[in-house]
Amino acid sequence: MFSWSGNYWPENSWNYDTENLALQVGEDIIQPVKTVRDLGVTLDTELSMQRHINKVASTCFHHIRRLKQVHRLLGREVTLKLVSAFILSRLDYMVMQC
Repeated sequence: MFSWSGNYWPENSWNYDTENLALQVGEDIIQPVKTVRDLGVTLDTELSMQRHINKVASTCFHHIRRLKQVHRLLGREVTLKLVSAFILSRLDYMVMQC
């Protein structure tokens, strides 16, 4: 349980030091982190999805480069199915999270 003397909110409650903010649960101390990954989505302390977008874009470009190397061997139909599996599925999942 948290308690402060005096007012309900501590003075300058919006100006706390997030670098030294920690939570103690029983004997365990939980330290804050700059990013967290939940259900495949990476969020930062500002709740922006910039890091997640960068990761998805990087992964998609990696798969596009790999498909470019082998697309002539696979044929058009197989290549389109792989694009759908590797790239469109990631973009669809990201859109559903927003």
